[in-house]
Amino acid sequence: MTVLPGLLPPGEFIERYQQDCQLPGIRLVKIEANGRLIGFGYGLLLQADSDWWSSLTSSAMPDSFTWEDGQRTFAVRAIVVRPHYRRLGHGQVIHDALLRDNPVERSTLMVPPEVPAALGLCENLGYLFVGAARPQESESTYLSMVRETSGGSHRKIGRR
Repeated sequence: MTVLPGLLPPGEFIERYQQDCQLPGIRLVKIEANGRLIGFGYGLLLQADSDWWSSLTSSAMPDSFTWEDGQRTFAVRAIVVRPHYRRLGHGQVIHDALLRDNPVERSTLMVPPEVPAALGLCENLGYLFVGAARPQESESTYLSMVRETSGGSHRKIGRR
């Protein structure tokens, strides 16, 4: 089995997902065509005790940025699309479905820098880089990104 740098092997991914299912605010979206799974995504609300922002290694953020209350930030944990269906807009459809009618102030995600297509999707969706991150369970470094919302719907904001 080949695993891209920064991505979890299937067994570890399933274990993480099962742990995340115990947390409030989890959402799962899947896309199927003719009974075949094309892709899926999931995410959850960052809780007050989340260690999400403590994984930033390249920048120190003020408390006003890293503060969470269980309703402020939705973390997109995964968007996966089968190779044959990539670059057809399915990743954006999954992303948008995860955030539809989700009245958070912002969304966040971490992207492995070795996957330029994923980084491109995130930039096209209006995410901005806030720092390098190394989650506790990972030996890889990710790009931590954030996108602000306005009235429960996301809006693009300019690049830094």
